[in-house]
Amino acid sequence: MDNTLCCFSDGYNAFGRPDPAIYEVDHLVTFDVSPKLGVKNHKDGMERLKHMELTSGVWTMRHLLSIDDREIVITEKATRKELECFPISRVLDPVNITTSDLQEIYNNIIIFIVQNENSKNAAEMHIFQCIGKPVSETFR
Repeated sequence: MDNTLCCFSDGYNAFGRPDPAIYEVDHLVTFDVSPKLGVKNHKDGMERLKHMELTSGVWTMRHLLSIDDREIVITEKATRKELECFPISRVLDPVNITTSDLQEIYNNIIIFIVQNENSKNAAEMHIFQCIGKPVSETFR
């Protein structure tokens, strides 16, 4: 079954909703957000990511990240299989990180925290690197 929505030239799909923005990204890492684990915000997440790069390495996976006014959907690029879907109401603190430093390997970064639907205290931080277009065009 093809899950592609019929798109019209006005930017809306067959259901009268705006077409989602779709971005090619590399999934870098997902962390549990917890003061006990030392990850409370995007700065902690980036520090931990850079520490992983130096110690155990970071293994990326290419995905498609789809954003609309209702949800963020993560899809495996090769198979088009939906991996995760997060209602926008559970997405906290979205951050774009860009730099002009050509030596920085983690540029064009998207970070957001997803609150667990069963607990207000449990959350995950997702870190992606946007491919092919500036991250400033991704989250606003």
